[in-house]
Amino acid sequence: MKPKVKAIELLNKMTTNTNDDTLIYKNKYARECALITAKEIKLAFMEIADYDKAAYYRSIELEIKKL
Repeated sequence: MKPKVKAIELLNKMTTNTNDDTLIYKNKYARECALITAKEIKLAFMEIADYDKAAYYRSIELEIKKL
């Protein structure tokens, strides 16, 4: 899955209002939660030395910040 698609998926999971897709990007709390989730997953992969997956979640963090 491409990082941008995964970033949007995380945002969708963190938002409480799924009726209006434009609200997903405006909800700063959903964005922060998705960003924290991506960072924590990245750190977990770094701890077990899986740097490819850590880099993937780093790119997801960057995509979340762009949205």
